[in-house]
Amino acid sequence: MYKMAKIFLWRRLYRNYDQFIKSSIKNSDLRKLLMWHTVFLGGTPKNVPALYILMLHVDMNLGTFYPEGGMFEVAKAFENLSLQLGVKFVYGKQVKKISVENFKVKGVEIEGELINADIVVCNADYHHVQTELLEKPFRDYDEFYWEKRVMSPGTFLCYLGIEKKLDQILHHNYFFTDDWDGHFDSISKKRSWPEKYSYYVSCRSKSDALNAPENSENIMLLVPLAPGLQDNDETREDFKEKLLQKFELDLGEKIRDKVSVVRISTHRDQIKRYNAYKGNSFGLANTLFQTGPLRPSNKSKKIQNLYYTGTGTIPGIGVPLTVISGQVTAEKIIKENAKQRTP
Repeated sequence: MYKMAKIFLWRRLYRNYDQFIKSSIKNSDLRKLLMWHTVFLGGTPKNVPALYILMLHVDMNLGTFYPEGGMFEVAKAFENLSLQLGVKFVYGKQVKKISVENFKVKGVEIEGELINADIVVCNADYHHVQTELLEKPFRDYDEFYWEKRVMSPGTFLCYLGIEKKLDQILHHNYFFTDDWDGHFDSISKKRSWPEKYSYYVSCRSKSDALNAPENSENIMLLVPLAPGLQDNDETREDFKEKLLQKFELDLGEKIRDKVSVVRISTHRDQIKRYNAYKGNSFGLANTLFQTGPLRPSNKSKKIQNLYYTGTGTIPGIGVPLTVISGQVTAEKIIKENAKQRTP
């Protein structure tokens, strides 16, 4: 048993995706297809442990499902269930501060109003909560800690409404550059806008006809980028034009004269909307030293009744793991409060 565990750890934990896939797969295109998954694990093929190959098993062997109406329907389902359980939602207002007294949360301040709370669970960006919502004496992790963390890539997102059917593509599409390593080096080493890059294209209207008008397509193009890049108007406009040119070339036909809607989202948008640290798109990367218990804790180390859930904490990145994170935190709260009530 010890020998088997040792082999498993070596092959899956102490080897990265790149090493593991290359040791098993010879076809270069298939390698890229399997390794691209690391982007959505918040890293690159060379810094994500092969342990996360398990996620490929889920995708390819167990299958993935598209919720009718899109992913927002999943959020709405959670909302509906919460309402049935008596949850009250406050929309359109921003939390300005977590109020703490004697190392215990009193509540949250929303635009000047204090909402009292016995327990506070944060699913906002972990760095934002620590550095903006909590005063220094109550922070578990300082700015130096966050500067040393490996954040997931940012993304250049281009949303297109196209008044034309595109027969060449499916719901999920991947276009890979020959300079595979160069693109990932621009993310993890050079921290620069890439000249050559791979990208993902989602065409939801292939699976859900209500997602676009008749004889039209709803398209999203996603290019992973280094977090923390400057994205002024000129840079993002130039990148958009080159991306659309590249997409047309890969499609083998012109589409820009049929584009009726264009929306762009980059680092600065993700910072403004989600307080995402350095404009990262997926949270704290699932690297070897940011896996499992090595990630920031689900519970504050200093404040008695403050908890965390989401992409910045345990167990990791992605919709399935963030849902599990909620379960882990809920179970911890139930268990700890049961102890407090025990006479």
